[in-house]
Amino acid sequence: MPLLCKGPRSEPFAQQRTTTALACFYSDTLAWNATAVDRLGRMLVNFEQLAPNFHIHVIDASDAFIKTHPDGLRAFLAALFESLDYMRDHRAVAVAVAGKTLGVTPGLAGKLYDDLLPMYNTTGRFDPKALDRLAQAEIDMGEISAKPDMQALPTEAFLPARP
Repeated sequence: MPLLCKGPRSEPFAQQRTTTALACFYSDTLAWNATAVDRLGRMLVNFEQLAPNFHIHVIDASDAFIKTHPDGLRAFLAALFESLDYMRDHRAVAVAVAGKTLGVTPGLAGKLYDDLLPMYNTTGRFDPKALDRLAQAEIDMGEISAKPDMQALPTEAFLPARP
């Protein structure tokens, strides 16, 4: 029985050995595999390998929010990038905090850091190939019938100045 779920909820299915495949968040899969007593499963593929040029972390804001809270949006994005910069520049601190917060070993927290932090975009700008992939995904899922002008959708107006 294939199952699409978030990691910790998948463990009971795996323990019953009724599930042949799980699609889970990468961090949950690593944590589950590292803590499973009898190694009930293993990761077969990372979806990043199957879908390159895909923006997994995106900040969305409604037109109404943008109109009423432009300074808040700017401050949020500046804080986000400052946090990412700090984590990149202070790996040991970031790994210690992540391990404590997630309740995992320092080794697993380090693996999560090494694997996941590079997935975060450091510029806030969209890759045109990733925008095209998003449009195609919407068509493939039947959400839209034709690709919109994807370059017209994102804005960089609220991004902080970056080196």
